[in-house]
Amino acid sequence: MVNLKSVLIVDDEENIRQSLTRHIKFKFKNLNYSLQILEANNGEEAVKVAQQKRPDLILMDIRMPVMDGLQACHILRSNPQFDTTVIIFLTAELTAEVKGLNSGADDYIKKPFDIKALLIRVERGLNAKKDTGISLHDPDTGLCSRRYFESIRINAEICRAKRHNRFLCLMLFQVEIKSKHNQAYEDEGMGDWISCLPNRISDIMVKWNENTFAILLPETDVSGAIIVAEHFSYNLQKKYPLLNLSVGISYLNELSCDALIPFAETSLAVSLDTGFIAINGKALIK
Repeated sequence: MVNLKSVLIVDDEENIRQSLTRHIKFKFKNLNYSLQILEANNGEEAVKVAQQKRPDLILMDIRMPVMDGLQACHILRSNPQFDTTVIIFLTAELTAEVKGLNSGADDYIKKPFDIKALLIRVERGLNAKKDTGISLHDPDTGLCSRRYFESIRINAEICRAKRHNRFLCLMLFQVEIKSKHNQAYEDEGMGDWISCLPNRISDIMVKWNENTFAILLPETDVSGAIIVAEHFSYNLQKKYPLLNLSVGISYLNELSCDALIPFAETSLAVSLDTGFIAINGKALIK
């Protein structure tokens, strides 16, 4: 059975689409899978084509009429079906790469691009897009599953942050009822407190276990992670005063890059003991 893979090229300039199509077909003509090239001339058309064809990889310009690439990426990333689709932006803007990564893209290439470098990125993206057999989402909450996050997603995000020299923080938090006598909260599932969760598009929400959740915060330094945690705590206490929040944060550095999760778990344990937000194993006492 032939293994079919597909690349969607999105650009409002037809000559760029044709050039990329020609180079990609030539590059991959001798590989052990059949490659389909799809095209779209704006973000709106890209979303329609992607929903119909489910491409493995999308090369997308940012500046386009009708709908730009950032909007299209937001729409696609909001659909769990495209969680593992590799999206690479093509951009001539100096600051667009940050916006692109925040919108959920996996990578970016600056125009005018080196075609050899672009083809290497495409090859890596196609090889990375595999059927892992791992459930992407938790069936109860619809959030990212812990198994998928630990085995695949966090490593990809760490590599991307290191490659582009970006900040990255991981926040583990646990929600508990302050008093065991408040049976009503337990009967109602502690209320609809999940609605208080931070909802930044770039953040990755993970169901960790029964009452513990994780949030991966791309493009966020420690001070930014603290602000997110404090904002979440404030909203939770305001709406559900009988609930208690413990927060452990780890951040990407030379010491923690291969142990971002253990550092976050240690920090959560410290937070549970002290009642304060903890960062890389130390309580933040104000």
